[in-house]
Amino acid sequence: MGVITISRIASQIIAIFSLDRDIKSQFKFFNDVRFFPNKIFACINKVDLVKGDLDKILEEVKNEISAYFGKRKINVENFFVTCAETVQGFEKVKEYNDAVCEMILNIITTS
Repeated sequence: MGVITISRIASQIIAIFSLDRDIKSQFKFFNDVRFFPNKIFACINKVDLVKGDLDKILEEVKNEISAYFGKRKINVENFFVTCAETVQGFEKVKEYNDAVCEMILNIITTS
C-alpha cells in the first residue's frame, strides 16, 4: 500500500535494477505499482559484478527494461549505470560512481 500511495504523489520515479539478480524477477515489484508518471528514469546498478561483455549485457538489459515499461506506456527518459566499489581491479569504478551524481543532478534539473 505504501508504494501505491507514494507513487500517486511522485512526479519523478527512478527504477533501480541490480545486475547481480535476474532482471525479469525484478519486474515483479513494478507489477504492483499502479500509478506511474508517463516517463521514468532507470538506474542499472552493480555493473562491477558482471562477467562477460558488459556493453552487450547493458544493451540487452536496457532493451528489456524499455520493453517492460513500454507495454505500460511509460517511457524510460534516461538510463544511468552505477556500481559500488566492491570488485578490486574494476577499472571504471570512478566513472560509474560519478554516474550516480550525474543521475541525481540530471533529474533535479529536468523537473
